[in-house]
Amino acid sequence: MDPESTGVGIRQWTWQTCTQFGYYQTCDEGTQCPFSTLQTLASNVDLCTDAFGITQDPIETRIEFTNDYYGGNQPAGTRILFVNGSIDPWHWLGVYKKALSATETTVFIDGTAHCANMMPSMPNDPPALVAARQQISAQVGAWLAEAALEQSIM
Repeated sequence: MDPESTGVGIRQWTWQTCTQFGYYQTCDEGTQCPFSTLQTLASNVDLCTDAFGITQDPIETRIEFTNDYYGGNQPAGTRILFVNGSIDPWHWLGVYKKALSATETTVFIDGTAHCANMMPSMPNDPPALVAARQQISAQVGAWLAEAALEQSIM
């Protein structure tokens, strides 16, 4: 694998979008969307058809299956941390409004986008990002401590 190459993973992401998620970046005309208005639902479905031979009906069925299987925006899991940023175009598709339970927690970071919390800390990080990283670290640490305790009891 060439570490200098670009676009690594885009075909896999497109496949997953076409077969499971439907996370298409689109822009409606007349909005302040930062992306091209040429990116429409139809153009994204065309990409799925051209690249993989998948048309809109199977896409909708597969997305429905994924949402049913994983619980959509009301999953039923444990030790899940849902992290979203306010300027991430996909945050609307995530779980971000409130903690679902003691083991399903949300962290909403004002002023950040996709995966900002996973980047290395920088001196000029916004305060909301710094606080979110601290919250995430504390929550993961607590869950790891619980798991270690459970393991030692066994």
